[in-house]
Amino acid sequence: MAHFTKKSDNSGKKTTKKKHISISMGIQRKVFLVFFLFILIITITTTGVVYEHSKSALREELQDHLVDLAKTCALMIDADEHAQLETPADMDTDNHEEIKSVLQSVMEVNPKIADIYMMVKSDEENIFLFVVDAYGPTIGDEYDISPYPKMKEAFDGAILDCGEEGCSAYAPIYDEAGKAIAILGVELYMDEFLDEEKNLDVIQDYWVGVVENAASEIDADKLAELKTPEDEHTAAYGELKSILESVKDKNPEMYEIYIMAESDKENILLYLVDVYEPPEIGEEYDVSEYPQMQLAFDGAIADEEITIDMWGAWLSAYAPIYDDNGTAVAIVGLDMDAGNVVIAEENLRNRLIFIFLAAVLLSVIATIFVSRYFTKHITELVEGTKAISRGNFDYKVAIKSGDELEALGDAVNKMAQRIKNSFTETVIKKELENTLNTMTDTLIVLDPDGDIIKANKAAFNLLGYSEAELIGMSFDKIVGKPKQEEEGKIELKKLIREPEASITNLETTYLTKDRREIPVNFAASIMKNENGELQGIVCNACDITERKQAEEALRESEERFRAISETAQDSIFIKDRALKYTLVNPTMERLFGLPASKIIGKTDDDLFDKEAASHIREVDSHVLKGETVEEEHTKKIKGVLFSFHVIKVPMRDNSGEVIGLCGIARDITERKRAEEALRESEERYRSIFESIQDVYAAVAMDGTILEITPSIQSFSGYAPEEVLGRSLAEFYVYPEQRAALLERLRLGGSVNDYEVVLRHKTGRAVTSSFTVKVVTDASGTPVKIVGTMRDVTERKRLDDERERLIKKLGELDKMKTNFLNVAYHEMRSPLAPIVGYASLLEQGELNEKQKKYVRIIEESASQLEELIESMLEVTRLEAGKAELSLEKMSIPEIVNNVLERFGPQADAKKQTISAVVPEGTEVEGDKQKITAIFDNLISNAIKYTGEKGRIDIVVEDRKEGIRVCVADTGIGIPKEQLPRAFERFFMADTSLRRKGGLGLGLAIVKGYVKLHGGEVWVTSELGKGSKFWFTLPKRRN
Repeated sequence: MAHFTKKSDNSGKKTTKKKHISISMGIQRKVFLVFFLFILIITITTTGVVYEHSKSALREELQDHLVDLAKTCALMIDADEHAQLETPADMDTDNHEEIKSVLQSVMEVNPKIADIYMMVKSDEENIFLFVVDAYGPTIGDEYDISPYPKMKEAFDGAILDCGEEGCSAYAPIYDEAGKAIAILGVELYMDEFLDEEKNLDVIQDYWVGVVENAASEIDADKLAELKTPEDEHTAAYGELKSILESVKDKNPEMYEIYIMAESDKENILLYLVDVYEPPEIGEEYDVSEYPQMQLAFDGAIADEEITIDMWGAWLSAYAPIYDDNGTAVAIVGLDMDAGNVVIAEENLRNRLIFIFLAAVLLSVIATIFVSRYFTKHITELVEGTKAISRGNFDYKVAIKSGDELEALGDAVNKMAQRIKNSFTETVIKKELENTLNTMTDTLIVLDPDGDIIKANKAAFNLLGYSEAELIGMSFDKIVGKPKQEEEGKIELKKLIREPEASITNLETTYLTKDRREIPVNFAASIMKNENGELQGIVCNACDITERKQAEEALRESEERFRAISETAQDSIFIKDRALKYTLVNPTMERLFGLPASKIIGKTDDDLFDKEAASHIREVDSHVLKGETVEEEHTKKIKGVLFSFHVIKVPMRDNSGEVIGLCGIARDITERKRAEEALRESEERYRSIFESIQDVYAAVAMDGTILEITPSIQSFSGYAPEEVLGRSLAEFYVYPEQRAALLERLRLGGSVNDYEVVLRHKTGRAVTSSFTVKVVTDASGTPVKIVGTMRDVTERKRLDDERERLIKKLGELDKMKTNFLNVAYHEMRSPLAPIVGYASLLEQGELNEKQKKYVRIIEESASQLEELIESMLEVTRLEAGKAELSLEKMSIPEIVNNVLERFGPQADAKKQTISAVVPEGTEVEGDKQKITAIFDNLISNAIKYTGEKGRIDIVVEDRKEGIRVCVADTGIGIPKEQLPRAFERFFMADTSLRRKGGLGLGLAIVKGYVKLHGGEVWVTSELGKGSKFWFTLPKRRN
């Protein structure tokens, strides 16, 4: 029987286990299927959306770029020029070539563009007419053959390549050595290959033979001559193109034939010859399959889809061309290579397929984990029920799934807890009673009405009530003062009204039997029965009398410390044993320019440089050993040097252990600076006092010499000790000078460079310059006179000599001026009869040679008269006798008159003269003298500028006056001679005197400009030319 029972138990276990496994596997399969399908749908949807979005972005970017190019191209075309292109004969006109040139320039800038053309609408529906087509490769144009592998194979032998849109045939062209140097290619209409009666092999053999025969007619040497687009005009190009055209004419199935050569670049061939014929003006084009092209007359637009054919992938865009009335009269079309976009879309599609497959794999893995997750929780529930059935009430079902399984696990745990509680309730009650009576905190239990039903011994001892007195008493009677009592009531009512509430860390007071208040830290919570009904309130309180007393004492201590630290002018700080700042006062905050929160927790390594921080650590280490340290130290804070007087003392805990340090740092930077400044001042004063060349002295108000420098010996012959204590009045040669000096000091307080005569020890007179001032005390009473004395005897002698020489030179200059005036007038007197008699001679009967001599006499006399007049004018200017006859005058008129006079001279030397003079520029001045200024500067520029040189006159009309520049490309003036350019008789090179003149022109220019209140100056570079500048005010004050 026992054996049967045992067997029955084992059988039951096996059945349970199998059933558990069966349930788990069933759930796992369902979860796996649902979760997998969910993730798969999300993955497919996301992948599709990403692909379509990325694909659209790629195409939209190309479309926008192409539309912008079409708009730009349309704006570059003149609608009037297009209107003149009506028949094929107009293809040779300038208008056609100009528009075609515009389109080709756009293609050159954008190599991806395969073709640009211009069309207009016709009278027939869906029919456009060609106007201009820019397509047409030239010699050397690169062609990417990567999409056409058959074309590269053609270098090894003739081949036919067919696709959906048509067929191409290629054949190699060999040089004399038998090397394939190029290929001949033809493009064929598809209709040829749609004839079912023809055999494709026969067609292939036929066209391969055609291109091979055509290739054999090509001369490789002539191909070698084609290198640049300019070679299209050579005989070789014409001969080769003629061969291709002949082949095309014989084979109407061909619509294009060309020759391409290899290049240095991979997959790139170079065009050599192409017989492509662009459509003629007026040629019809069916646009029924191109709806976007029809819409282009309403605004720029691009094809929505990329066209893929045997020539590659293309995208087209169109833009309208407007006439002056804003009417769209034609469109510009662009075909651009979209191969890169197609490749990018293909790469994107491949990447997304890979991502999709990876996502499917990850979803399978994730689904497996999720299904196992659910199975694990079911297993956990089964194990929990088994443990509880064996009496293991402490077993916890650990399910954190946030669903029904977790709720079921919690129910199992609660069931186990109830069983455990009912089993141990008696033991717990006994242990609780013992625990309550051994507690030092008071524990009071209230019923729902707030009456005391239970208390421990600590409560009886604290309150002074017996158990009989306290049990049954209202809790309100033992809770604090009236205000606190009311707060206590409110909190208890809250506990009753809100069963989930509790009270923690509430500081209040208990009232003892003798009505003393005892501060307590109070806490309370509610008790419920199994039905969740309120059973009572448990109140716990801890006597905090000692803590309150300690807190009050600490608060008072901290208040005192805070008051001291916050008002102290010194920096006060505290550090812990790790030498981290735990407290700093406001003075220290201001010192570092940081709030306390940015300093506390930092060490000196964070606040000072490496050297200062190392010194502070060394000092602090002594303080942490219990020493008190006092020192003066200089350190940098934020790059500025500060000096401190620092006192540091150790801080100890109740056991006497050092727990940190407290420091006070007084900023003595200013004091140190003052001490250093005083020391340096004393050093400077001593150095100056002992080495000064002038005599420094301090004299009492009665004249007694109080202090004097050693330089007095070289000044007066007396040693310092010989004059100290004596009166300065003893040394005056003229006593009245002392009285005058004292009077000036009384009135002004100081004098500068005041000359007196003192007596040297040898008896000779020393002329001295005094610079002195009166020094007063705090009340303003004069106490002494301080200052310097300098020996100016030699200077005085030189000044007197200079005055005498200046006076003498003035007299000589006046004599010179008078002499020159007389001489110039005397020189002019003989000129009049010379000129007069020369005129008379000219009127007589003279031969040509005699007339020539008379003209020379007249010209020489005229030049001499001009020179004399110039010398007289310079004399008048120097003497200040030149006068102005003021009137308003036009500067453009003056410049034009001067240029007319000197034009023949400039023309004779093939010189270029330009003048920039603002119209309406006027000034007030002497017209004759301003004209003379322009005469002199322009004649000089012509004289000193070589043949084919350039002269520029620029007049600037400014607010208050004009600024003029006369620039030439002549010989220039050496830099060192520029300051003398406006002196009388000055020439940069004496050899230039052969050009004529005495060097007075620029002196006259300077005099006239100054007379008008203007300025004149020159800049020059030797061998490159000069620029003469002058300014004139618009109105003479």
